Amino acid sequence: MTKSSESVQKCKFNNYYSTSLVYTVKDYNYFIGIAKNKSFVIYEITKDGKIDLKNFVQDGVLDTFHDDLQVVYEPNQNKQFLICTNTTESKLDIFTIYANGSIKLFDSLDYKRNSKQGTAIYAENGFFFFYEQSQRTLEWEIRKFVRE
Repeated sequence: MTKSSESVQKCKFNNYYSTSLVYTVKDYNYFIGIAKNKSFVIYEITKDGKIDLKNFVQDGVLDTFHDDLQVVYEPNQNKQFLICTNTTESKLDIFTIYANGSIKLFDSLDYKRNSKQGTAIYAENGFFFFYEQSQRTLEWEIRKFVRE
């Protein structure tokens, strides 16, 4: 159990990445940061826990800002996906995560939240599923996204 913390790295980016996540591909960790201006960066994480500023993986500009990120593994296809959600606009962007840590847009979906709070997204048998639960009523629902 951690009893104290110490700084291992202190640097400065050109943007404030209000949405961020670290994900793993094989034996490597990657940091993704998304700024309000929709720009993003991906860097490799070193074995001693630092963002490797010399090992830049990818940057770009997204179509929309995302305030929630999840990584989903689809076991039948043996693929990982980065699920980026804009909860205000009810939009999901699904990115394929490649072996080098880079991402590429796979699909974009609009969805209706149904006023439910708790959410989880997962993939199974080539489909993406969306779990929601209402905090008020405790009712929950699972919906399957189908590409048209």
